[in-house]
Amino acid sequence: MACFLGSVGFSADMVAGERERRSLESLLITPAKSTALIIGKWLNSFTLTLVVMLVNLLLLLIAFQWIPFKEIGMKVSVDALALVNIFLVLLPAAMLATALQLMISIYARSFKDAQTYMGLMVFIPMVPLIYTLTNPSSYADWFMWVPVLSHQIMVKQLLLGEALNHIHLMQMTLVTSLFALLMLGFTAKQLRKPKIVYGL
Repeated sequence: MACFLGSVGFSADMVAGERERRSLESLLITPAKSTALIIGKWLNSFTLTLVVMLVNLLLLLIAFQWIPFKEIGMKVSVDALALVNIFLVLLPAAMLATALQLMISIYARSFKDAQTYMGLMVFIPMVPLIYTLTNPSSYADWFMWVPVLSHQIMVKQLLLGEALNHIHLMQMTLVTSLFALLMLGFTAKQLRKPKIVYGL
């Protein structure tokens, strides 16, 4: 959830908000390529998302020290190394989420509209979570090629004390990064369309 909602307002303001204030046009008349502009905006959102994720994980580390998992019959093994591995697993998800935020906000007519549309992003991490909770024994190798679902599975495995599978980490990083790059490329192309920039 931190990956997908950590920088929603920031991303919406950088694209839809700037277009609403008419400051996006002044950026587009500079010699900078639209790809460079989008990557710069994405790096800002991505950095903020990483900060939000770090704060969340640090708070979880503190909270997990006080929760008596064994007394309530739960097998949870969380230490600092597990949370570092979870952070590594969530890095590609954060890349994808921030790219998706920019792509959604490029089509919004205003900052408020962009926030409304991006509020629906909450369902993206929730659907795989519900699936993994309702089908705990269901697993197939191809799950690791599905963005978000693979992240959910790996985070669950790490919380249960399993070791980080580096092959699965590479698989999901490759696929998720590819999707993020495609979204950023698509968004950069939209940035040069008068209909998108001026809201015609």
